[in-house]
Amino acid sequence: MDEKAWARMIHWLILLWCLVALPSIAETDAQRETQKIQPHDIHLMADMAVMHEGRIKPMESVARATFRKVAGRSAPDDISALEWFVAAAFTPSVAMTQEVIAMGSAPLKAWLGFADDKRKNFSFLETASALDARLPVLQKMMDKPAADQSSLEKEIIGLYAAVQDYSHLLTSLTLMLPDRFTLSPALQTQLGLEKKDSYTYLEIYRHADFFMNALKKIRAKKNNVALYTAQEMNIAQISYALSGMTATGDGNTFLRVVPTGAEWSSLWQLVNDGKGAPHYRALMEQWKKLAWLYYHHHPQQWRETLANLKRETGKLSPQPLNTLALEVFYHHANLYAWAAALYGVVFALILLPLPANTSANKPARIPFHQYIFAAAVVCHALSIVLRMIILGRPPVSSLYESLLFVSLVLAVITFVVGRQRALYMAAGSLFCAFLLLISPVYAPAGDSMGVLVAVLNTRFWLATHVVCITVGYAVAFLAGILAHLHLWKKETVLPELLRSMALSALLFTSVGTMLGGIWADQSWGRFWGWDPKENGALLIVLWLIWLLHGRMTNMLQPRAFAAFLACTNIMVAVAWLGVNLLGTGLHSYGFTNAAGVGFVAFCVAEMIIITFLFFRSRHHAS
Repeated sequence: MDEKAWARMIHWLILLWCLVALPSIAETDAQRETQKIQPHDIHLMADMAVMHEGRIKPMESVARATFRKVAGRSAPDDISALEWFVAAAFTPSVAMTQEVIAMGSAPLKAWLGFADDKRKNFSFLETASALDARLPVLQKMMDKPAADQSSLEKEIIGLYAAVQDYSHLLTSLTLMLPDRFTLSPALQTQLGLEKKDSYTYLEIYRHADFFMNALKKIRAKKNNVALYTAQEMNIAQISYALSGMTATGDGNTFLRVVPTGAEWSSLWQLVNDGKGAPHYRALMEQWKKLAWLYYHHHPQQWRETLANLKRETGKLSPQPLNTLALEVFYHHANLYAWAAALYGVVFALILLPLPANTSANKPARIPFHQYIFAAAVVCHALSIVLRMIILGRPPVSSLYESLLFVSLVLAVITFVVGRQRALYMAAGSLFCAFLLLISPVYAPAGDSMGVLVAVLNTRFWLATHVVCITVGYAVAFLAGILAHLHLWKKETVLPELLRSMALSALLFTSVGTMLGGIWADQSWGRFWGWDPKENGALLIVLWLIWLLHGRMTNMLQPRAFAAFLACTNIMVAVAWLGVNLLGTGLHSYGFTNAAGVGFVAFCVAEMIIITFLFFRSRHHAS
């Protein structure tokens, strides 16, 4: 949205709030506070289909992504993200005054003029007004290349984008919300309208020409608003409100809930583009009825109308909608959190001293921690399988997904290798939990299930090159973990196992790197372009070759080999995450300041730990 369009929208929103919302808040919204549709009824909208950011999603996903973008967290304290989302769409006059928008830093608050305000969250009206007053400066910031923008400027631009999305949500259903316009009995009779207390935008918009022409005649006769009669004032208010709502709805494509082809349309688009086919009008009427039922609290009819709306939307959709309920389950199950918690339990069970079973007559049983570890792996694997089904693509296509997949591969190999060695399983479970816990830091802002750019949206190469290289990362990490254990206690890990893990890591990383070259040749016409990510993959391959060659020729003694193999974790971190610090190349994605700090902290901690273990091992040997 350009500067002028943004300014017009903000001006009209504030004017509308004064003309339409303020007079009705006390007598309408507050009155209905005790007559709301209940949360369990609202959650029936969770699997409502919405085209958002290039993908058909359930409304649950759109709500979570929008709230995270606006408020900087996953959900409000007292209600779900979906309840907040629905309330913002159906009761925007209330939502505009709620303190939801997060102010991330003190410099940002100072720039907006809130330096002395101790609050962490602000309302839409406050934030939009502050941004509007600084729009020329903001426009200059946005005109800069991203590389030249300061951290504060990026934060301001991010806030601006969040407020834009919020404004589109607030106005997405205003065209059919009840109690928007009140007409005098004389006007109702003159326009031939059904006698009632209030009307929607859609009902009054049909008579827009009448109101605009009437306002012109009134202005031609009377320049002073104070001289207007009650009916003339009514006409003027309705004319301004119509103009304002039309301006805020122009270009509003946020809530695209009507299947009109490959790219769905919002309700405002149907009106603005003149799409009046009978099946589209039927959907419009269903949404209008839903808004009325929300306002007047009819739960049973709400449920019936919602079911009809979903059914009719599914009939019109050219794409299948059978994964929407699955995506809602994915969000609510939160299987990654369960997996991380269970990995932590395994680590605690192994290290926690328990009474030994001294009965020689009892048969040996599988230790309890192995069952817990298996349950963690099942939760972990199921969550990745759900993502694959929902997105219809292989498991790894982003930095965030690579963390999820690498930790799963690491867990599976740990379970296979470590069943006879509890210490292996303890180390593996700790590292799996660590990777899952840091993964949200690398998740994209908003929705973590984004649509891939065309050049990356290739199932074959995602299933071969990307999976192969990430398996290599996992095996290399496990080799590094075992090397740590070997340095701690030599007899814990046999040297042969270290060499086997290093060879396996070399196999997957080298094959994955070669497959990446073939993909690059097909996509960009060259096998190798010295991209930072390509260089990182080559670094791991050369590092492992050097280690294995040094051990085979006895240039590296077992202790030195183990120490350098432990450093493989740092090499993998550099190739996998560190190159994103550069912000250049085809693979420069997923970097945040928090991720950068975490990466540096990990590398420093690893160097300290490996140095300590190496000298400790040498001291014990002497």
